[in-house]
Amino acid sequence: MCWAWSYVPQTWRIAQVIPIYKKGSSSDPGKYRPISLTTIFRKILERCIQHFPQADGPPLDIAQGGFRESRSALDQVLCLAEISHVLRTHYHVKPVLAFLDIKSAYETVNRSFVWDTLSRYVSSPMLHLLRCLFDDVQIEILLSNTTSRRFHPKTGVLQGSILSPYLYSIYINQLPAQLRSQAITTDI
Repeated sequence: MCWAWSYVPQTWRIAQVIPIYKKGSSSDPGKYRPISLTTIFRKILERCIQHFPQADGPPLDIAQGGFRESRSALDQVLCLAEISHVLRTHYHVKPVLAFLDIKSAYETVNRSFVWDTLSRYVSSPMLHLLRCLFDDVQIEILLSNTTSRRFHPKTGVLQGSILSPYLYSIYINQLPAQLRSQAITTDI
C-alpha cells in the first residue's frame, strides 16, 4: 500500500531523537550523536525498499567505499597504501594526504539535491515514497525523559535510518570527481 500510494502513515514519519554521548566534555552538545528512533514498521518498509534506489540509482564513484556492499574502509586503506607506494618508488614523490571529517554529516544533507539526482534514475512512486519518508518527517528530542515539541527539519537525513547511508552517498558522490579534477588542474 505504501508503494502504490507513495505514502506512509503519519506515525511512521515521527522520529524520536536521542543524543548519544561520544566523548569529551559532557556539557558540550557537539559531543553527542543524534540517533533517530523510528517505528519498527518504518524500519521494515525501509529494509523492503532499500534495494530499489540502490539498484536503480546513480552509479557511485569508484572512490566511494563507505556503505557499499562488498566494500569496506580496509579497501580504501589498501588503495591509499598502494598509491602512496607507487608515488614514492616509481615517481620519487612524497604523497600529501588530507583526511576529511565531516561534522554532523547526515544533518547537513541537502535533500532537494538528492531528490533531483534520484529523479533521473528511480521511478516516480519510489521518489515520492522517499520524499514522504524524509521530507515529511517530524522530530522530537528525548532528553532526561522529557520530550521536546515536534519540528520539521529543513535539511538532513535521519541518523539511524536504513536508507540514510545511501542517500548520504548520493549527496557526496560528486566530491571525489571534483577532487580529482582539482588535483589535475592544479598539478597537485
